[in-house]
This record gives sequence, structure tokens and C-alpha cells, in this order.
Amino acid sequence: MRNRLLRRLSEAARWADETPEPVDEFSVETAWLQEEIDAETGLKLQRALQELTPRQRESIQLKFLDERSYDEIADLLRGVLKRLVW
Repeated sequence: MRNRLLRRLSEAARWADETPEPVDEFSVETAWLQEEIDAETGLKLQRALQELTPRQRESIQLKFLDERSYDEIADLLRGVLKRLVW
């Protein structure tokens, strides 16, 4: 048991002597700022989407969430001219 403890202490001391890799001291702050910017952008986007008509929101959803082509969107939104979708 004593030898096992001594071996572990020796290994721990060897690890402590190694130089740690440099850490970007601004990484936490940068990540926090990016989260704040993303949250603010998300709120702006939600507000802008609320100002659209239901049909406009539907076309945005079809294009960017459902990844539909402009031709598919025009077909799905019957009565809409393709040039209005583009």
C-alpha cells in the first residue's frame, strides 16, 4: 500500500512539472459575448418575423426551414406569381 501511494505521488509530481498548454485567456469572454450577440440577433429576427403577414412568414419557412426551391414555394402558395416569390 505504501509503495502504491509513493508511486502515485511520484506520478502526480511528474505531471505537475510539465508545462501546461497555453490557454486563450479571452475564450470564455469571447464565447459569452458571442452568446449575447446571438441572443440579440434572435430577438431582432423574431420581431421582424412578427411584422410579416402569415403568407410571408409561410414563404420564409418554406425557403429557409424546409429548404424548398422558389418554384416549389410558388406551387405550394397557389395563386402567387413566381416573380413575387423570387
